[in-house]
Amino acid sequence: MYPIDIVYTWCEQSPKVFKPKQKLNNGNNRFNDNGELRYSIRSIYRYAPWVRQIFIVVDDTQRPSWLHPRAADANIPVRLVKHSDIIPVKYLPTYNSQCIELYLCNIPDLAEHFVYFNDDMFIGNTVQPSDFFNDQGFPKYYFNGYIPKINVRTMHAHAWKNNQLVIHSIFGPKCGISRTPEHQALPMLKSTCAELLQAPKWPILNKFIENTSVSRFRQTNNIYFIGLCVHYNILRSKGHGIVGIKRSIYIGINGRSKFFRILNRLERKQPVLFCLNDVSQGKQWHRIHEGLSIILNRLFNFKTIVEDWSVGRGSVTS
Repeated sequence: MYPIDIVYTWCEQSPKVFKPKQKLNNGNNRFNDNGELRYSIRSIYRYAPWVRQIFIVVDDTQRPSWLHPRAADANIPVRLVKHSDIIPVKYLPTYNSQCIELYLCNIPDLAEHFVYFNDDMFIGNTVQPSDFFNDQGFPKYYFNGYIPKINVRTMHAHAWKNNQLVIHSIFGPKCGISRTPEHQALPMLKSTCAELLQAPKWPILNKFIENTSVSRFRQTNNIYFIGLCVHYNILRSKGHGIVGIKRSIYIGINGRSKFFRILNRLERKQPVLFCLNDVSQGKQWHRIHEGLSIILNRLFNFKTIVEDWSVGRGSVTS
């Protein structure tokens, strides 16, 4: 079996990174740390013990407080990767996930096959490599959404539209990319990421890569590079698109969420993957924080060897 790695990008809001009243174009909730990363890693240890290693890509000034100093020596090593290790210094500092995602292929010792997680994504049941890659080693993508309309007014919607411009420029306007993959952990090929990042033959792509790289936060002229790699793989027959099969649960969390109802749903369904996405725009953060604590401590009520047990109690509220 070929090695498979996990990659996270992680950032928390702090005075070192953000000015106290800085206005962020997608809301402060994108940078709230509800402690999900610790539990997401627990889900990997429980349900995907075949993973080779885990990388957490972080700003040079940050580190998860609960991560054990010797986490890189664990049976599934957890390694920190600083932005300056993979991103050209002229683009730093950056707090734009779309910029950071451009340069994941530069992670030292990253396997050709890796799965990209956000910190609010979890494995909810036993998984095998075949859940992410087919027999040929090509990624399997489950499509259950459509590219959002620009009037949604999010930077992510603009990025998807810019992705369409790039794909149509490369493959022609009739290739058609109207669907988006599920908002869950996505399998990737390092070679595809490197090929697109270093592609001088497509001026429009080079322009969007530069626009994205220089943006400290998301802007309307950025691309969603991970999504671009998904469609590029499929259109070059290096990825397998699957429509009509639902294997995951996506839940947007806000101040009105019924947390015990969400917990009951996850315990009953036991989905392969699930995402608990804070869509609150920073409102009622304390209630969301407590609600996530209830859910995640119930689902992953154990500690892993990569956690520093002297820090906090292993809960979201620690």
